[in-house]
Amino acid sequence: MCPIQIFNMIMGNMYQKIVFESNLYAEQHNISLNTNIEELKAFLGLLIYMGYHELPGIRLYWSNDPNFYCDRVAKVMPVKQFLKLLRCIHLNDNSKMPQRQSQEFDKLFKIRPMLSHLQEKYKTMYKPSRHLAVDESMVAFKGRSSMKQFMPLKPIKRGFKVWALADSQSGFLLNFDVYTGKKSDGNVEYGLGENVVISLTDTLKNKFYCIYFDNFFTSIPLISKLLNGGLFACGTFRVNKKFYPKHLMKSDNKYMPGDIEYAQSKDISVMRWKDRGAKPVTLISNMHNASESTIVNRKNKKGEKIAVKCPVGISDYNKHMGGVDKFDQYMANYSISQKSRRWWLKLFYYMIDTAVVNSFILYKESCNTMKKKYINHLEFRSRLTDELISDFSSRKNRLHHLKIEL
Repeated sequence: MCPIQIFNMIMGNMYQKIVFESNLYAEQHNISLNTNIEELKAFLGLLIYMGYHELPGIRLYWSNDPNFYCDRVAKVMPVKQFLKLLRCIHLNDNSKMPQRQSQEFDKLFKIRPMLSHLQEKYKTMYKPSRHLAVDESMVAFKGRSSMKQFMPLKPIKRGFKVWALADSQSGFLLNFDVYTGKKSDGNVEYGLGENVVISLTDTLKNKFYCIYFDNFFTSIPLISKLLNGGLFACGTFRVNKKFYPKHLMKSDNKYMPGDIEYAQSKDISVMRWKDRGAKPVTLISNMHNASESTIVNRKNKKGEKIAVKCPVGISDYNKHMGGVDKFDQYMANYSISQKSRRWWLKLFYYMIDTAVVNSFILYKESCNTMKKKYINHLEFRSRLTDELISDFSSRKNRLHHLKIEL
């Protein structure tokens, strides 16, 4: 399958929805837009192009300075038309937005149609490997929004937090949601992290996938609940949380490098291992025998590789926890995101990027199935740009309409 076929499969009827809502918004504000699907695809193609052919500002692609001017962009549409599309592009009818005081109020109303569409598409169009990872991503945003988060330990420190479930092997994004703040209607039995895992994995029940997550999400009741729902899971654990078997484990300062300690109660196991860090790693699992160990390679002070015993659960966690990180790496390389004060537009860019990255992963999988050689991620984006733009030119369209009027 070619890039545009896969991308179109993901976008589906969202093209029509975006065109309708954008024209409606323009009409409501007395702006002459009259865009169509062909122009929208060309617009998205230009955004993808700008992601891997980056300049400091959008207007520079049409600059009179030959050091910035980009013929590939300027031939497709004038700068005024591109900026008009950027200004008017919409996903939902603002006039139908529920009042903040009402029960139907949705902080993500502006992006809800596309968010719901992609969530459903990603759940059904890819068969993942056995190992999946849950983690958080950040969408950079420095403007004003009640949903904006500050994460000092993340590469992107300010922006929107996105909960993500991804395939550990390929990095395919299987499910995601945007964090909007504390909810009063959540499952009070569990904390925020546990509820996120339960929500993201809801459609996977009784399929016995192996889910990995970090200590923000992990709790012993969650691990037990997932097993009862037909899902294996393991995650790093904070020893100050409830139900940690403190009386069976040594204190942190008594561990020497390579030390292993464990405890098991029925299907729930707790493993501790002192690696090279200051504190031992603690892991909770419902799919590992706590007493099983394997060999991993570590470097000593002389730089020589030595074999060290490590619990199998911790070794598996290190192998399979990086699914969301793989996806984020694809996103970071050629993100289409542009500067904007409109919070929802930053999330729109993010969702288009997820569609491009997932399209590339599906393309790779199809090539591997047919034992064909595949192009790399950059070449994929380049080809997708060409196929989205095709032979579209708003200048040609304008001349055509003028001839018809004459």
